[in-house]
Amino acid sequence: MRYWLCGSTAVLLAAMLAAAAPRVEETGGKKRQNELTLAGLRPGRDKLRAATNRFGPYYQQVVAGEDGELVWVDTVKRRVLRLELDKGGVIQSVTVSAIDPITDKEPADPKKSMSVALPSPQVATGRGIRIAHSVRGDVIEAYGEPNSAGPATQHGQELELLYYSFDWAGPKVPQVMQVSCELGTRRVVQITLAFPGL
Repeated sequence: MRYWLCGSTAVLLAAMLAAAAPRVEETGGKKRQNELTLAGLRPGRDKLRAATNRFGPYYQQVVAGEDGELVWVDTVKRRVLRLELDKGGVIQSVTVSAIDPITDKEPADPKKSMSVALPSPQVATGRGIRIAHSVRGDVIEAYGEPNSAGPATQHGQELELLYYSFDWAGPKVPQVMQVSCELGTRRVVQITLAFPGL
């Protein structure tokens, strides 16, 4: 089948923007939306350089001498940005957390022990969801009902875990997002976006 380019460049530009935009799935009359970025980073596409350009070179290796898992630590706000990389240096998952115990540990490399600022808007999802947002008023409003939700224990804390699967949006987008919230307040304490999945 041949496709002919006829019409203005505006039509072509609109088609390109539509292809790059997050997709929406209809489920029983309600829209669910997928997510492409967390902390301005796109799992499955961006490399470490995108993170260092955005947050600076003051990351820490979780395991000394290995670049498979890296963290930026904000000791003032007690927040962590955690990346998991594949062997090619492509980001596989991004986690923003207010409960990660690494904030209490000494860095493996003392030269990179400087605290970095992780302001809430910079470590939000592409749809603006961030630490301290409410599950019902913010998260579910933005993404719809999760595929599953239930109690979980993370880092010794009792939480509720919301699990979103975005496999319906196609294989080239991050496939899974997990949002953890405090049981009592129902406020977000951790978000993970992963490609291809967790």
